[in-house]
Amino acid sequence: MDRNPQTALYANLVKTGLLKHIGQGGRETTDLPKDIEDAKKELSDNQQKRLDKAVSDLIQQINTVDNEDVTLPGYTGNEPVDVVANSIVAYGMGKDIQGAQDAQRSR
Repeated sequence: MDRNPQTALYANLVKTGLLKHIGQGGRETTDLPKDIEDAKKELSDNQQKRLDKAVSDLIQQINTVDNEDVTLPGYTGNEPVDVVANSIVAYGMGKDIQGAQDAQRSR
């Protein structure tokens, strides 16, 4: 089975501190089930809503700074912030999330 791009972005945002996964018992966690970590599973409706909200919030953050000064508060990943920001904006463009076009133009 191919990797699901939405699930891959969700997993990446959780692993890099930009989104909290709600695990069993309703607790926030960064520990992901293997099928989500490997992006082999479709997101649940609640996970999809959390991803869309996080992307919307992050796009607003991206739009508040100059291109070369992009920061994502809470980001703990090893990839350059610019790479992560580009993937967030691309997802936002595909979902027609408000502000994504402005963020794309500034990239």
